[in-house]
Amino acid sequence: MKLIPLLLMAGACNTGKPDTTRQDTLRVQLNESFKIELGTSMGTGYSWRISDSSYLGSLSLDSTQVLNNVQGKDDGPDIQIFFFTARKKGETKLHFIRTRPWKKKDPPDKERTYTLLIE
Repeated sequence: MKLIPLLLMAGACNTGKPDTTRQDTLRVQLNESFKIELGTSMGTGYSWRISDSSYLGSLSLDSTQVLNNVQGKDDGPDIQIFFFTARKKGETKLHFIRTRPWKKKDPPDKERTYTLLIE
């Protein structure tokens, strides 16, 4: 499995201002496995999720994992890892949002969009 290192550490404090500017492009090979790592602070209630299912024709979400307190400090940052496999050639987008799941009316405090080019 080829691992594409992507670590986007999100600060534990919420500035109150949505971060919607982050967009990245990734190139992966057909049938290649890869992961996307997103920093968060699970203790604050915030977690990442994929905002829609439009990627399902091109990718499979194989599993997810959380690495807690990766720095070993009190209230240290956590990492959410999403494992995928590229299933169909072409271009697709993954749009992640970071929210507190029980606060349905609150907008995401952070967003990340990935354009995947599957070759």
